Amino acid sequence: MSPDNLRKLRWIYPNLKSIFGHTIRPYSGLQTVVPDIKYCTFIRDPIARSISQITWNLRWKAHQGGFFDDFQVLVKDWVLATDNRNRQCRQLSAEGTFEGVKNMAENNPFLFLRVEDFDESLFLFRHWTGESRMDLSYALRNTGVDRYERLQNSQPEYLEKVRNFNNFLKEDEDMQSILAEANQEDQALADWVESDVWPKQTEAYPGNLPEEVLNLRQHLEQSPPNLNEPILARLHRNVILKPIRSVLLSGREPEEDLRSPWL
Repeated sequence: MSPDNLRKLRWIYPNLKSIFGHTIRPYSGLQTVVPDIKYCTFIRDPIARSISQITWNLRWKAHQGGFFDDFQVLVKDWVLATDNRNRQCRQLSAEGTFEGVKNMAENNPFLFLRVEDFDESLFLFRHWTGESRMDLSYALRNTGVDRYERLQNSQPEYLEKVRNFNNFLKEDEDMQSILAEANQEDQALADWVESDVWPKQTEAYPGNLPEEVLNLRQHLEQSPPNLNEPILARLHRNVILKPIRSVLLSGREPEEDLRSPWL
């Protein structure tokens, strides 16, 4: 999402209020298009995030016909790729460091949310946006047992192997240390958000956050939401917006160096 692409996007969609996705980088100069732009991101435990990415990639590669025997060797190769190290800091700062992210956050309106406090984060996000009528209903989806998991029928033994490896990564100290070494900057960021940023943000929330979170959870349990997309919205996206995007917005991904030959 370059400044030029954001200009085109606002021309295509003049009522645009928000954008999100992996291609949005706070250091890419979007402020030149929207001077009062605000940024928000979810921070996740770096090791948990890495494990999730590794095992997700294993399943994705298997969908494409790529199967591997030695998963532990794979992890050692995975952490050598620059694209896989300190992924959160690299997403949020040009330097790819904790200090770079901290400097960026101190010089731009920024909200840090936490995957580990997801429900609380929803309320902070709604207050931060000023959209008081925002519906916070959601439905959990475990991609490890997703109904679209094609490996369930075609390669059930391999899928079970991937799931077992996921559990192994969460418990093995040697593997944990390898992932920790590859995420030192991200760990510093997660620690800073947990100890300093998050308490300040929750204290500044004007409502009773624990009570509101409890009410939301009870509501979701008693009345699971219907999150089916309206037909008109689906048609608008697929028939109008997507074709226009392919014509006016560049789809080229930024090149990454030292990418893992396997992932």
